[in-house]
Amino acid sequence: MEPDSPKPPHKPSDRSHRLLFSHPRTIQDLLVGFIQEPWIAELDFTTLEKLPSDYLSGQLGGEFEERVSDVAWRVRWRDSTLHIVILLELQSSSPPDMALRMLVYVALFYQRLLKEKPLTQHGKLPPVLPIVFYNGDREWSAPLCVEELIEPVPELLKPRLPSMHYCLVDEKRLTLETLEGLFENVVAGIARVEQDHGPEYLRAMVGNFAQWLDRPEHRDLRLDVLAWLSKVVLPARSRGVKIPELHSFAEFKTYLEVNMQTWDEQWAAKGREEGLQIGLRQGRQEGRREGRQEGRREGRQEGRREGRQEGRREGRQEGRREGRREGALLGQIEGERKIFRRLFERKFDAPDAAAEERILSADTEQLISWAENLLTAKTVDEVFS
Repeated sequence: MEPDSPKPPHKPSDRSHRLLFSHPRTIQDLLVGFIQEPWIAELDFTTLEKLPSDYLSGQLGGEFEERVSDVAWRVRWRDSTLHIVILLELQSSSPPDMALRMLVYVALFYQRLLKEKPLTQHGKLPPVLPIVFYNGDREWSAPLCVEELIEPVPELLKPRLPSMHYCLVDEKRLTLETLEGLFENVVAGIARVEQDHGPEYLRAMVGNFAQWLDRPEHRDLRLDVLAWLSKVVLPARSRGVKIPELHSFAEFKTYLEVNMQTWDEQWAAKGREEGLQIGLRQGRQEGRREGRQEGRREGRQEGRREGRQEGRREGRQEGRREGRREGALLGQIEGERKIFRRLFERKFDAPDAAAEERILSADTEQLISWAENLLTAKTVDEVFS
């Protein structure tokens, strides 16, 4: 039997997120700010205790042996010995079987408890709160419940099916107004940065983190937030620029002030919205120039072809005029489609097949309308509304 191939190393962003959610303050802010359930107020956050990182390993073969829940905590609920166990999975993609994975993680955790016998005072297993924290660019599409993965069955068979819902925090779909309303919430700050509202906003967020974490007990979290900003956030947005070692939030802010004007268009100082407006205006001008040039060439070629066919009836001169006009129009609309695709990809990634079909069938007026929608749209559907 050949040895298993080595597991691919975790990406720096994955490692950084594990570190960020390995602090009590981050877990408390996650539960208080994003799990909208009244019993959260009855948790005693002074009892937050991180479980060992290998707490669930070695129980199941295959990918689950290595790919277990990213972070596990427990916290006391009410004034009793009952603890809520929090299993947190950090995701940048939307796997269709996520509900099944979370069910497996919970089962593995319960197996470990039964083996070690740290049960409740009544000899029962403690409740588990499964959470998926998702920071992907595309909207989460996987089912939130195991039952949705199972073929429909008669009503009498439903009690035999496994049933578990996990909590989903889809950070990039949260509105900026909602996130800014969570006062001094570190997880909301992480989401605000990862939504990417431009370098000026990032600089303001660095100041917020410095203020929120300016206590001795937050020293380690402060260092991990700074490492995430300098080793994950900046490299992702500065495209190949070598980032120096930054040892404090003050150094980070100074670096932004000195360097952000030299970064590419995506980091224009006036932010993404103004950048889209400038890009749209420039795109129209470039599209017209390219359209005129292409139109002249295509007009001559098509004019000659159509002139030979229609010249028997209308003459070569009329054919050339029609060819040039049609070529100019085709060249201009193609140039505008090209610019619209650039703007669309900058905000939502490449258009899928349905969106591409709509772009190819759109006229100039429709493209301009959609481009204006891009300035404020949160989803692809809002662009084409």
